[in-house]
Amino acid sequence: MAMQSFELQVYKGGKWEFDSYFDDRETALFEAERLHDSDRYHGIRILEELFRDDSATSECSVIFSRLRKAEAPNDARAQASREAYRMAVRQITKPDRQKNAGSRKSKRSGSRGKSRARSAASRKSAGPQSQASLSTLLILSVLIVIVGVGAMIALRYMEGNL
Repeated sequence: MAMQSFELQVYKGGKWEFDSYFDDRETALFEAERLHDSDRYHGIRILEELFRDDSATSECSVIFSRLRKAEAPNDARAQASREAYRMAVRQITKPDRQKNAGSRKSKRSGSRGKSRARSAASRKSAGPQSQASLSTLLILSVLIVIVGVGAMIALRYMEGNL
């Protein structure tokens, strides 16, 4: 049995970054077109991964790729944009190859794409931002407990006065 997934990646900061996963090809293509039309990112691409359970192999290929070109040819900003465009094209045609976890080997069609294991490993680990959100969660929890205790005291008080 084969499992098929689609990984949407955005090009920003001079490199391709994971954005989202889709099980449906049409939904992934629709979202890629929507993001491309929003002018939010310099580039958008979709990697299709086909994992075969029987042979424990996966095949990855780029099925959608759009990059923006620089607008003004003599502008320094446009020059940086053109350089980013060239780097993105190089990454599309020759992406980094990574070994799958364990002793399994991965077959890749057209030597394009990244494996799901690499994408999962490239996600950001818990850093200062997650610690800040943890402290915010803790403060909110304490606040909810205090409000709950206050509400219980108010109900007992009201019950005694009736």
